[in-house]
Amino acid sequence: SDFAPHINISSFADYKSMGLAYQARAYPKTKVTDDIESLAKEVIADAKSEKEMVRRLYNWVSKNIRYMGIYIGAGGFVPHDAASILANRYGDCKDHVVILESLLRAVGIESTPALINLGSSYRLPKFPVLSPFNHVITYIPTLDLYLDSTAQFASMGTLPSDDMDKPVLFTASGLLGKTPAPKPGTNYS
Repeated sequence: SDFAPHINISSFADYKSMGLAYQARAYPKTKVTDDIESLAKEVIADAKSEKEMVRRLYNWVSKNIRYMGIYIGAGGFVPHDAASILANRYGDCKDHVVILESLLRAVGIESTPALINLGSSYRLPKFPVLSPFNHVITYIPTLDLYLDSTAQFASMGTLPSDDMDKPVLFTASGLLGKTPAPKPGTNYS
C-alpha cells in the first residue's frame, strides 16, 4: 500500500476524526470494575515507580490474556469490555489494549490506543482510510512508551520489528505519532 496504485474511500475528514471515532467506541470498554481495580492493586503491590507499575501490569496482560480474536458484528473494529476480557482471559489486539488501559486507569496511569500497521506499510495515505491500520498497541504518554502486549515474549519497552518505525494514530487525541526506529544498542542477538 505504500507504492502500488489503489483506491481508498473514506467518510472521515481527517485522521483526527478517525481516531476520535475509534476512541468513542473503545474508551467506554475500559471501565474500571471492582475486579479490575482489585487485580491492578494486587499486581502492582509494592511497586515504587510509575514505570514499575506499568511493567508489572504489561507483563500480567502479556502472560495472562491469550491473543485470540472472535469477531461477531462490529467485533473486528470494536473491542470487548475489560470485565469480559478478564473473565474469559483472551482477546485480540484491541482487547489487549482495553484491558491494559483499564488496569492502568485503576492505578491512575493514563494511556491511549495507538492504531498501527502490523506489516510492510511505513507511510499513511494522504486521506484518512482504515486500510493501513490493522493492529493497535498501547502508548503511555508520561513515559513516552509504546507497548504491544500481544507480543508475549517482548519485554517492556521492546517492540516487535513489525511495530518499529511506523506511523501511529493516537485515538485519545486524534494526533499522529511514530514508534521508535530500531537502534543497534537494543537490537542484537
